[in-house]
Amino acid sequence: MANPSNSVTQIPPPFTNNTASPPQQPYDTHVLNLQALPADFDTEAFAQAIEALEAEAEAAHPAEKAGIDLVIFGTLSFICSAVGWTLAIGGVNLGAIAALALANFSRWIFAHHVCHGAYDRTKNLPSFIHSRQFGRGGWRWLHWLDWMPPEAWAYEHNGLHHYQLNQPGGDPDLVEGKTTWLRSTNYPKPIKVILAILGGCFWKPMYYGPNTLIELWNSQRPDQPALSIESDEIWRPWNKPFWSVLRQSWLPYTIGHFVVPTLVVYGIWGSAASLGLIINLIAAELLTNIYSFFVIVSNHSGVDLYRFEGKPRSKGEFYWRQITGSCNYHTGTWALDFTQGWLNYQIEHHVWPRMTLRQYRWVQPHVKALCQEWDVPYVQASLWTRSVAMLKVVSGQY
Repeated sequence: MANPSNSVTQIPPPFTNNTASPPQQPYDTHVLNLQALPADFDTEAFAQAIEALEAEAEAAHPAEKAGIDLVIFGTLSFICSAVGWTLAIGGVNLGAIAALALANFSRWIFAHHVCHGAYDRTKNLPSFIHSRQFGRGGWRWLHWLDWMPPEAWAYEHNGLHHYQLNQPGGDPDLVEGKTTWLRSTNYPKPIKVILAILGGCFWKPMYYGPNTLIELWNSQRPDQPALSIESDEIWRPWNKPFWSVLRQSWLPYTIGHFVVPTLVVYGIWGSAASLGLIINLIAAELLTNIYSFFVIVSNHSGVDLYRFEGKPRSKGEFYWRQITGSCNYHTGTWALDFTQGWLNYQIEHHVWPRMTLRQYRWVQPHVKALCQEWDVPYVQASLWTRSVAMLKVVSGQY
């Protein structure tokens, strides 16, 4: 099995003028809301309008001066960590769990935007705040200790998901394609919803982390049968892929996030403090998982969001797909933006993955107005509303 840390991540091109090849992997045949670009849509003019907004956002908030974004974000994340760890050592309590969960979530979001290259152009930042260096190699333990290696996540998320958005057989995160087993069962709908929520408590270690590695491995072995998250090789200890997931996903995070802190606290404050800490850490991890599940998965899930066949044939169609295949949550304040990880600007993020945080806030109302002018669907609602829409999809109610 190839090691992702020694490979060069290949990002697919965003669009092609060639006829799209058929999907390489099987997918749920019940694809929701499959749509094609209207025949009379002026893709060239639409692309020009979108790119004009990008230039205006850059002029209003230059990326080279965007370091303050990360200072504010990092400070808020540090405060959450400091409060969480302080309370956690004192015993099991909800305040510690909530603060630690928000700290976990915010660190992942910090890495998300840095690894997209949003701050590659920013001056006066440490050299490791760059998409090609952040969390790579041994620095993963310090910069971004998560359930997935940065290299694997960059290929699966930055490449496949962003540039094959909502394409059956192409987008590895197409919701109805990944929940076929649950959608097709005969369980009562409330039971399906409960199972989906329980699954969300473990979705990063049991799905997202392993799946990023699987997608990267498949790209490195195109002449062999593709693995999937359902493959027996991933879950049976006598197979090499299982040990690769264990070594690159499960063990690093477990050791760094649970074992080492607990041993340190045990050595300083004793068994009672260490027991309280590990309970708080586990509870915070479950809360982080379920919260990130709702925030992330709901961004592209709902019967009102479009799905697409094949690759887009122009920049204008690419932009149109990113808008109509994504949804925003409520936006505009630091409280909303920080707690939702700026994923509440998902439409703008998919149009411009490398924009800075401040640029997203500035450009969002302009994109919404442009979509109204062009009669392009622009979906925005509360996180709660979109989470309900997502649960209806995964429970087979559509």
